[in-house]
Amino acid sequence: MQKLVFRSKSNPMANKGLCVLLFVVFLGWAPIVSAAQLCLVDPKSDQEVTRFDTGEDRTFALAFIHSVSLTPVRDEYLMQGAAITQTREIFEAHGAGLPSFADDIGATGWQFEDGKFILEMQRPLDQMRVRIQEEYKNTLHIAGRDVVLSQFGYSVLVLRACSRERK
Repeated sequence: MQKLVFRSKSNPMANKGLCVLLFVVFLGWAPIVSAAQLCLVDPKSDQEVTRFDTGEDRTFALAFIHSVSLTPVRDEYLMQGAAITQTREIFEAHGAGLPSFADDIGATGWQFEDGKFILEMQRPLDQMRVRIQEEYKNTLHIAGRDVVLSQFGYSVLVLRACSRERK
């Protein structure tokens, strides 16, 4: 196996400089490969309510009881930079507001498994507005945590990727 070594014969400090440069470049890329942060924002004031790390897999899910069918729904998402991509919607019954045809926006495939419809998708979103009602059990599942959204006291929250600074 061949080893790649960076050395400067003319200046021993160049090796240290290269190490510092590589370290700075790594730090610059670290947020891209580490956990993302999801912000919950008050849509009226645009002020951040709270934020959550996604974990290294950069995923989260929203679960709720559908208001028409009164059955559970789970939407799964992946954070990619400042964008959120919906990757799946899992539900038990078709109804108003649920996908009902194979070429729904961003749909890539359908399955029916264990009594549930599973719509695979690649639906990019900049942000999303989530209507919250305690009786529909709106819950954020993120990095091993289950967060009941009604605890924050808002009827609507905006979910989006966090900027680095806190508002």
